[in-house]
Amino acid sequence: MWSWATIACMDLLILGGTRFLGRAFVTTALAHGHTVTLFNRGRTDPHAFPQVETITGDREVDLSALSGRNWDAVIDTSAYAASTARRSAEALSDHADRYVFISTISVYADAKTPNFDESYPLAVMSEEDAAMITGNADVNAKKQFYGPQKVLCERVVTHVFGEQALIVRAGLLIGPYDVTDRFGYWVRRVAEGGEMLVPDTPDQRWQLIDARDLAGWALAMLAKRRGGIFNVTGERLRMADILETCRRLSGSDVHAVRVSERFIADEQIGEWDNLPLWIPSDSVDYAGLWACNIDKALSSGLTLRPISDTIYDSLAWDAARDWPKLALGLTRAREQELMTTWKRQLNT
Repeated sequence: MWSWATIACMDLLILGGTRFLGRAFVTTALAHGHTVTLFNRGRTDPHAFPQVETITGDREVDLSALSGRNWDAVIDTSAYAASTARRSAEALSDHADRYVFISTISVYADAKTPNFDESYPLAVMSEEDAAMITGNADVNAKKQFYGPQKVLCERVVTHVFGEQALIVRAGLLIGPYDVTDRFGYWVRRVAEGGEMLVPDTPDQRWQLIDARDLAGWALAMLAKRRGGIFNVTGERLRMADILETCRRLSGSDVHAVRVSERFIADEQIGEWDNLPLWIPSDSVDYAGLWACNIDKALSSGLTLRPISDTIYDSLAWDAARDWPKLALGLTRAREQELMTTWKRQLNT
């Protein structure tokens, strides 16, 4: 059985490193005595880690600043296009022993089948089509082909690094510094208290993972010189239990106004933009979205912190950034309007 105390320190190159997951990698690596070098454009929170060497450059344009240096491993959290992944993998193939590529469970052909594992069919897309999408200014088009693009990235990295490549098919990440607000909406909204619109599906299960847990597992895999392809996400937790934990930790007086799925559909309440993470219980296309098989990662040492720890730290981080406007979720005005309509319908 391995332990951090017996693992030799590594010299790591992280492409990016100051956003959400990259930041989790940096803080976890430093906490366990590893040496970290960052390579990024210096645009996002450039002073996040003043004690860490940062090489400024744009991976899309020029990687020459990395020449003449060697690392035990490269951690790539940000490549979206195959051309980007190929450029960095090939440039670093003679300068690093191992390569971690953060992919996504969206690489699979669909999300219809619960308990899908790493052998499930992948999305298909040609590199020619990928090149066209990458250059497309349409953000929606890029989102639509996010998974297929990551499939091509995986293939490029595996082709270059072979068994020394660790492909991490990440589930939905949560925790401090998550500016997507997908999970943060619920944490903050519960903390604000009062009446709160909630879908009447308390037993729906969400499968989420703290970014710090993913980072810790990947670093341990590197230290053990393990490669391969892994689904990496969390355990499936009841929506009602998650919201109750949010209430308990925040100490709020929140009261759930549970509305039916029919009401949500009739009122055209967006199940992702307005109600982040929630999906209709009769959804065929997304029946397996929150039911990913992670047995392989668990058997290789993946450990998961209690959801209460993630919620507590997320609350603290949200307070530290002074509660900015959220990117997702119902506005309070729209929420109040919907609850009023719901109550009126119940009384007629």
